[in-house]
Amino acid sequence: MPVQYMSGEPFVGRLAELEKLRTIRADIALGGGRFVLVTGEAGVGKTAFMQHFAADWVTSGAIALWTACFEGEWQPPYAVWGDALEQLIGELGDDQLRSWIGSGAPVLAQLTPGLRQRLPTIGQAADLPPDQARYRLGESIARFLIAVADTRPILLVVDDLQWAGQDTMEALRYVARSVRSGRVLIVAIYRESEVAPAQRKALQSTLASLQREVSPASLLLSGLTLDEVNRYLEQMAAQPLPQALVRAFHEQTAGNPFFIRELFRHLVEETRITHRAGRWTTDFSIGELGIPPAVNQVVARRLDRLSAATDKLLQVASAFAAGFEFALLPPLTDLSEETLLDCLDEALQAGLIRTLDGQPPRYGFAHSIVRHTLYERLNPERRARLHRRIAQVLELMPGNHAAAELGFQYFASAALPGSERGIGHCLVAAELAATQYAYDQQVTLLHMARDLAH
Repeated sequence: MPVQYMSGEPFVGRLAELEKLRTIRADIALGGGRFVLVTGEAGVGKTAFMQHFAADWVTSGAIALWTACFEGEWQPPYAVWGDALEQLIGELGDDQLRSWIGSGAPVLAQLTPGLRQRLPTIGQAADLPPDQARYRLGESIARFLIAVADTRPILLVVDDLQWAGQDTMEALRYVARSVRSGRVLIVAIYRESEVAPAQRKALQSTLASLQREVSPASLLLSGLTLDEVNRYLEQMAAQPLPQALVRAFHEQTAGNPFFIRELFRHLVEETRITHRAGRWTTDFSIGELGIPPAVNQVVARRLDRLSAATDKLLQVASAFAAGFEFALLPPLTDLSEETLLDCLDEALQAGLIRTLDGQPPRYGFAHSIVRHTLYERLNPERRARLHRRIAQVLELMPGNHAAAELGFQYFASAALPGSERGIGHCLVAAELAATQYAYDQQVTLLHMARDLAH
């Protein structure tokens, strides 16, 4: 029987950074919001660090909200804020919700469908010019957060800020300025590496504005020390590893937790590291272990060991930028539900995908490196046909699937005949974006519709 080792992500170190956040938390408890930026290279453990802090935060009865931006050509309008608000209203009783949401309810209901279900008497938002509508939205979000935080402090984490749309960035600036009068801590996680030039420019512009307006605290996470790598591997392997191996891991990974985790799994799966007589050992010298020089090569080799069915599932999933639902997989893969359930188990156990919050359940990749590695394996012709197949399946699915997702899938397969079917979806999505004050998103979708028409 193969040895069992930790399939999740250990957490070690970061003591100085945690202490800084705890000091900020203590200041917030006395009144006055703060904004914090957490950055570092891909895989360095920014998300795990904030998950650890958030778990500590809620033990005191405070509220922790977690939301994330997704990579792709389009972003659902204000999805970050809609997601956070849905979580927040789920924490409140009807009387609390009615009292604290105030006059901003009609505006916030544009982003959170669940709000009208809870409070059916909410009226319609006033029709305002774009600049006034954006201001009203930011004001409504900030006031709601401040009102709730007066009773229970709020932590709001925005992960992968580098992929946020311009509308989301502008709302973040407004809310970050406004919550300084409330017990709200906003933490934005981001990285500048591996970001498209246009997105990097928007990110840098937003960060520069935030530096001027709210003077955020900044935390730069770097690689783990040798001792921390030792403890990280000990947690993962459930017992200590030989020190020569620990040193090799530290040298080859520069202490990057994602690389450490993937490398350990790779070497175990390759039986280069084995568990015998109650301990971890290797019959190879350090030079003979065959450690790949880059993390994407480690990921690629791990993907090569998956079953053919699981590899097929993940290749299909790589064409979704914002996660995927199980119901879409049978028609896209031509695999049975039972086989697909086994594939999900295999991918989850391997730590390649993770479950996302929400109903119905959705799944996403554990790291963008995994998605990129899979997507890059598809030649351009296969990518276009996969995107087109996704669009066709989405059109046949019951329920209200996002028009923007359909528009994007047709846009990504524009080289194939029939892409003009995406025009209508882009126009519907653009109209929806306008009702949600996402005017930059509206322009992007209109440009997509224009390009599909030519």
